Order: sequence, then structure tokens, then C-alpha cells
Amino acid sequence: LIALPLAIAVAAPQVSFALKALKNRQLHTLVRIFSIVLLVNGLHFIDYPFLRPIPEAAIFGYSLVIATSMLFGVLLQCVINNFLADELTLQLRNEVSNHQKTSLEREQALVVAEQALRAKAVFLANVSHHLRTPINGIMGLNDLLLDSPLKPEQQHLVQHIRASSNELLSMVDNVLTISLLESEKVKLYPKAVSIQQLVNDVFDHYASSGPLQLRLINQVNASHSQWIYADSLKIRRICFNLIDNALKHSEGTFATVDLSLVDSTLHITLIDDGKGVAPE
Repeated sequence: LIALPLAIAVAAPQVSFALKALKNRQLHTLVRIFSIVLLVNGLHFIDYPFLRPIPEAAIFGYSLVIATSMLFGVLLQCVINNFLADELTLQLRNEVSNHQKTSLEREQALVVAEQALRAKAVFLANVSHHLRTPINGIMGLNDLLLDSPLKPEQQHLVQHIRASSNELLSMVDNVLTISLLESEKVKLYPKAVSIQQLVNDVFDHYASSGPLQLRLINQVNASHSQWIYADSLKIRRICFNLIDNALKHSEGTFATVDLSLVDSTLHITLIDDGKGVAPE
């Protein structure tokens, strides 16, 4: 009397779960197989009280229980592994999707940055061009004024105008150079030029600028007589920048400019007698 209710109590949840699972056609195949095994095991529990008096049936029942338990263990491991595989696949898909989204956002940001850089370069180039025109006009008229008879005080003022115009023009050229460097549009126009000619051009430029804060000294060496194939305009611009920095920041009395050719490489060196940067 006790065996039958107990068998029904054990079998009923298994049979109920198995029937519900088998009705759902969206479940994985392994889950459906597990449900069938669970259904067979539940039905066996119901008929077990009637088969127990028969030895052959009892042996068959015990064998079915053992086989069901073994199959249950194998299928449970398969279900767990399949669940973990699905979770890992979903996680991998999410990571790939996030990576693609991040990569797309990075590419879009790069495109926007490049467009902004090009717009900045065009703007600076246009501004530099429009600024150079009136500055050149001022410098030309200033040169004509210098050639006219002037009082010493007037000539001194005009020379200051000339020096300020040169400095302003140098700043405009630097802005244009920076914009070209940022947009990677700097072009070189090399040609044969002597080092001595480069030195003369640099010192002539500052000789026409009026009195300087430092006395510029040319470091003479044997390589000045040699010729090189280079963009002389860019080299002069580098020399001007170095000397201008010395004129603005050095507290010394003189600066030595050295252009020398060493192993087919042009070295530009500027040394002044200022105190330099503090060790700390």
C-alpha cells in the first residue's frame, strides 16, 4: 500500500516535466532527449511496485534504473557543456559587436579629426597668404623710406619698423609651416647650393634688420666651399628660427652660427654665451 503512492509521488514530477518539455519544439535536441529519458524513468517508477514480485521483472527494472542513471549523467554533462558553449558564444558575439562598434567610432573620429586638420591647414594657409601681402607692402614702402633723406631720429624709427616687419613676417611664415607640417603637405624643392651662399644669406638677412641684441659670429670652416643638394629656403628658415630664439631668450652678448658638412649631412649649430637653462 505504501509502495504505490510513493512511486507515484516520485514519478509524477518527472513525467510532468518531461511532457511539458517535449511539447516545446524550440528546446535543444539534448534537452528533448533528456526529457524522454526522464519520462521513461518516471513511468518505470509507477510500474515498479507491480513488477517487484517477479524476479525477472525486478532485474529488468534495476537494469533500467542503472541504465537511466548512467544516461542521465552523460546527458546532464552534455547539457551543461552545451549551455556553457552557448554562453561563451553569446559573450564572444557581444565582444565582437562591441569591438566593431568601437572600431567604427574610432574610424569616424579619425575622419572627423582629419577633416578638421585639413580645414585648419586651409584656414591658416589663407590667413598667412593674406597677411603676407600687406606685410610685404609695408616692408617695401619702408625700404623706400629708408632710401630717402631722413633725420637720424626718423631713420632710427624706420629701422625699428623694418625689424618689426621682419619679425612679423617670420611669425606668419612659421604659422604657415606648422599648418603644412600638421597636414603633411610640406614639399621640398632641392637644388644645388653652396654652403657659403647659405651663410651669406643668413647674415645678410640680419644685417638689414638693424641693431641686434646679440653679435652674430660666423664660424668659418673648410666645408663652406662645398656644394649640397637641398632646399635652401627650408635651411634658411631653420637658421632664422634658431637665431630668433637666441635673440629673444639669450642674456649673453654674442652667438656663433656654424654650418658644417659632416658625412654628407649638414649640421646647423648655434652657441651663445648666455647662462642657459638651469640644471634643476
